[in-house]
Amino acid sequence: FYVALVLERWWGQFRTVPAPDGLMVAVASSVRGSDPRGRLLRRTLLRYGSLAALLVLRAVSTPVYKRFPTTDHLVQAGFLTREERRRLEGLRSPYNKFWVPCVWFGALAGRARREGRIGDDCALKLLME
Repeated sequence: FYVALVLERWWGQFRTVPAPDGLMVAVASSVRGSDPRGRLLRRTLLRYGSLAALLVLRAVSTPVYKRFPTTDHLVQAGFLTREERRRLEGLRSPYNKFWVPCVWFGALAGRARREGRIGDDCALKLLME
């Protein structure tokens, strides 16, 4: 009983660690365009998703925080641009700002849908979930 309880708890914690694979597959299959704009759009969407996960992990994991202690480190690693860093730091909030890249993701996905890069509303819904 005890071993099953420990393993169940460990597995539950393991499953809550964000993995980018599902998002990558959804973006790759939903966002159209083999031109440079389509490629940049897919890459930016995935970067925003990874950035949101990284901001959450920075708040709960000491090794991740030590690797990325400031937003300058996020810029150097390629998770943020300088302009995005300026916008993120300019936002006044006493709480963790992990949700900001999620808002950016949603806005960019909506723009891609209006441009016809995302074929239908079901694909957009899949991305947003």
